[in-house]
Amino acid sequence: MARKRIKRKGDSYLRDGLILLAVAAVFALVLGGVFLKTKTPIDNASEAARLAGYQSVFSDYEEVSFRENEEYDERLAAYNETIEDEYATMINDMTGAYDNSGTLIGYAFIVRSKGYSDIITLSVGINTDGAVTGMDVVSMNETAGLGANCTDEEFKNQFKGQSGPIDVDAGDIDALSGATITTEGVVRAVNACIGFYEAYK
Repeated sequence: MARKRIKRKGDSYLRDGLILLAVAAVFALVLGGVFLKTKTPIDNASEAARLAGYQSVFSDYEEVSFRENEEYDERLAAYNETIEDEYATMINDMTGAYDNSGTLIGYAFIVRSKGYSDIITLSVGINTDGAVTGMDVVSMNETAGLGANCTDEEFKNQFKGQSGPIDVDAGDIDALSGATITTEGVVRAVNACIGFYEAYK
């Protein structure tokens, strides 16, 4: 009579563990490959969107180019630490704007602040005289027909030429109808850029 083999639990756990480890390793390799394959296109798309935002706020100028500067990063970090509000206001990025002769004509910013529904991200341009050259909405998730109207040209154009802290209550710009909180979020973001310029000009 053949002897019945007794299955030991330890062997089963070890085998199952090795199988799971092998499966995890395969998934890690696959995900790593996908990441490497998609990283460059994603980075390129992000950079293209950023440059498009910069171009849009200097659209009244011809042949504008943008140059990074490590000194800007240090100043941004220091300035962002001085912003103390509950609206997550922060300048994410900035670069110098130059005309075709290589002369500095201003600065372009990517900045964010809390709106009504979520964070609103803007691109803002400021020339070397401290005046806003333009404001454009990079991303937002505000209410359709109300806060989402912050993307309307009529609203955005109100910011052009502003050169000091913008005060909605003082009538510096007309608030969006039914969307005061969105308007205040946009104004906070633009004022952050104006404040940065004033602090470091």
